[in-house]
Order: sequence, then structure tokens, then C-alpha cells
Amino acid sequence: WKTGDPGLWFIDRVNRGKGNAVPSIGPIESCNPCVIPGTQVFIHSGTTAVENIRVGDLIIGGHGESVRVVHVSTYKAFVGTLKLITGEELVCSAAHQVKLADGTWSSVNYLEDGDRIKMVAEDGNVWTGKVEYYEHDYGNTETLVYDIETETDEWAPAGFVSKGCGEQELPPWGVCSLGSINLS
Repeated sequence: WKTGDPGLWFIDRVNRGKGNAVPSIGPIESCNPCVIPGTQVFIHSGTTAVENIRVGDLIIGGHGESVRVVHVSTYKAFVGTLKLITGEELVCSAAHQVKLADGTWSSVNYLEDGDRIKMVAEDGNVWTGKVEYYEHDYGNTETLVYDIETETDEWAPAGFVSKGCGEQELPPWGVCSLGSINLS
């Protein structure tokens, strides 16, 4: 459970309100947080684009420490931009999870202006950023995205402390979990 439990996810709730950032396209069928090609990932010798990361590489984790990559996955998703008031940006899927200042997790589409999130600088220092906005690209085109799994389940694309969730490719109505419960 140390790195595999993404939490409880109710598909009917996700498809109500702002849980589904693209309701005009249709209902959300599965989730997997992810970032676009070109997103910079901190490594000890500087940065590299997410598409250059391979299983076994050491990257900077959510506490500024070195963590080993254990899985890399790619697929297509609708994306948007998360921006801090200090100018940092992350283009990611609406389901991408970031760590809040209080240590809890939130999908970016649930963030509100002014929320505080954990960040990691290139030198490994941890700091708190303030959300300016998350704006979803409401286009009809899915974008190639990458997800990284680490041995600690935390990584920091573009400095945003994030939680991986890409153990496998997901089919429609698939979920990122170790099991499911039918509550109907």
C-alpha cells in the first residue's frame, strides 16, 4: 500500500460538476495523471525532458531526494495548464495529482485559485507555491502524455510535487487501483 493506493474514486461524482473538465466531449471513463512531452524533470545534473526518462534512472522526488524510476507509460489525454502566481506552469491532464501544502493530494481540476501546493526546486529545496489557476484546454484533440512511477510514488515534473499512477495502460472504464468495489 505504500505506493499503490491512489484513493477511492467515484466515477459518477467525477462526471458531475467540475470533476469532468470536458463534459461536452463525453463522460470520463478512466483516470491516469500525466504530463506532456517537453515537461522538464529534475535530475542531479540539471533537467531533462520527461520523454528522456527511462526505468532505472534517478530523478528528484517530492522531498528533494533521489528516487529511482520503476515505470514509464505513455498514452493520450486531454490536458490543461496549471499556473502558479510566481509564473511556474505545468501542462497536464485534469486527473494529475499534486501535493497540497498540508500533505494531502488533489487532482488539478479540483484546485482553486489561491490553493497552496508543494514544489521542489532544481537544487532539491522544497517550497510552497500558490495556485493562480488551472485552465483546461477544451479542444477536441487528445495529446500524447507521459506518467512516471517512482519507488516512492512521488516525483516533481517541472517542480510540481506529483503522484504517479501509471502502472498499466487503462481501457475505457478502467481505474488506477489495486481493486474495485461495486457500490450499486
